Amino acid sequence: MTRAEIVALAATYTTVEAFANNPEVADYIMDYEGDLAILKADCETAVAGRADAVAATWPVRWTVAPPSYDGMGTRSVDDGTYRGKPLRQVHIPPQQLDWQTSRYQSGLCGCFVTDPRKETT
Repeated sequence: MTRAEIVALAATYTTVEAFANNPEVADYIMDYEGDLAILKADCETAVAGRADAVAATWPVRWTVAPPSYDGMGTRSVDDGTYRGKPLRQVHIPPQQLDWQTSRYQSGLCGCFVTDPRKETT
């Protein structure tokens, strides 16, 4: 594989761990003669771009739960406050939506479908 091919392959993954566990990637890195720090940064950027693009299609919720309540790929994308509490906008993988919203509620933390700061009367 060429350097361009390996970076393009990285752009198909949503986690660096999954990308790094690809045997083809490991073989390429073992034979790579360039600056590994630059290659690593390029691959991490590609993976992050893919992860952001995928997460942008996921259901959005707002919660006052701390990040320790997040799981299964949930991504925090915006922080603010609501009634004096930290409020986070999160993107949740569709297959984990029920589990994640239940997790927030199990800790008596609100989970909102719309931004509660924009409540209608």
